[in-house]
Amino acid sequence: MKLKICGGVKEYGRACFLVETAAHSLLLDAGVMKGNGVSGHQRWPLLTPDEIKALSGVFITHAHEDHTGALPRLFDQGFRGDLYGTQLTERYLLKSGLLSQEVMNRHWRSLEMISGDQHQVCFHSFLVSWGANGHMPGSVWYTLKDSLHGKKLFYSGDFSCDSLLMRYQLPACRSYDMAIIDAAYGLDAFEQKNQLRLMMQLIDDKLAQGGRVLLPVPLQGRGMDLLALLLSQIHRRRYTLAIDARLEKTLQESLQYPEWLRRNRIVDAQHPATASHYLDRCLAEGSLCLFDDNPPFRIPDTPTVMLSAHGMMEDDLSQCIFQQLTGKDLVLLTGNQARNTFGYRLLNQTETSLQGNAPSTRYIRYNVHLDIYQAAALATKLQAKKWLPFHQKNRFELPITHHMHETLLDPNVGDVIRI
Repeated sequence: MKLKICGGVKEYGRACFLVETAAHSLLLDAGVMKGNGVSGHQRWPLLTPDEIKALSGVFITHAHEDHTGALPRLFDQGFRGDLYGTQLTERYLLKSGLLSQEVMNRHWRSLEMISGDQHQVCFHSFLVSWGANGHMPGSVWYTLKDSLHGKKLFYSGDFSCDSLLMRYQLPACRSYDMAIIDAAYGLDAFEQKNQLRLMMQLIDDKLAQGGRVLLPVPLQGRGMDLLALLLSQIHRRRYTLAIDARLEKTLQESLQYPEWLRRNRIVDAQHPATASHYLDRCLAEGSLCLFDDNPPFRIPDTPTVMLSAHGMMEDDLSQCIFQQLTGKDLVLLTGNQARNTFGYRLLNQTETSLQGNAPSTRYIRYNVHLDIYQAAALATKLQAKKWLPFHQKNRFELPITHHMHETLLDPNVGDVIRI
């Protein structure tokens, strides 16, 4: 079994890994590099036309663009195999319009996820297993076992053990020849509880000063976690919450799939109406209001926390809200800002629309990936003989045990590893 790194290593984006045996080949994800101004050869996975035509299938961990954005290009260059992923991932891809209904009907093969159990399917000479990885509803890891030679591979996808809402699980099987593990945060290790404490303190301080706070968040994953958290705190902290109506709809939809949810004080996987109750109560009392861009949203004059539905502020609605903020207000970014996006320019103070009375911008990360220490711990739990971190932006020297140095691989995009 051979592994070609087509993207995602020493860079954040275009996650894509080619697994080959003598008889068959498959891809694990097919993403693109996000961000404005990314050139063609950097944007797409490093795959030749012959490699694309020879593919038997693509196994997709979740619907985010940096894991799926290259799928149309694969079909344009001759791919005729099947696409595999969960039913929720299928739903999100159709909703995004990335692939047509006709293409999905012809090529999509749904992988079931019933009551959180792990499942497996035979794919040519591979035995493929999957389970929840805690990143967003429908998001999974994969294990591959080559039934001809007995080699085993683990691929984490975007893995999170810190989500307030999403559950994760580990494979029942251990002892892998290779593990590919999300290490997006590299050496920047921050405990989630400390990050949340800092975040809520910053919000409390700004509201107490009479200011307003804008949190741009994605529709899934981090966006759902932070919305549920703010809803659970709204009565104790006595603030007003205004959110993009799409976030409310997405949370209600997410709560319909308890097999993806973890049990905690915000959402009980057995009784997911807990978070739904917060929504209904806050809407009825007027402490939560919904907005969209028709008509254009006018922000309140009173201290308010606002959630817009684009984590990098690349949508018109986020930028419309931003233009109404003043120097007493705050933009709080909580996730990765791809190069040259609006959020990136705010953080780097290069946005041309910034005026003298512009709001301040802060960044406090909400964890939806692993840091290198968590990735190393996962590799140990999996008893991986070798492991490969991906999604990290730079090469790093690891201040961890000698054993982990011996098992850690340090390749580049385009390299081929024999498993």
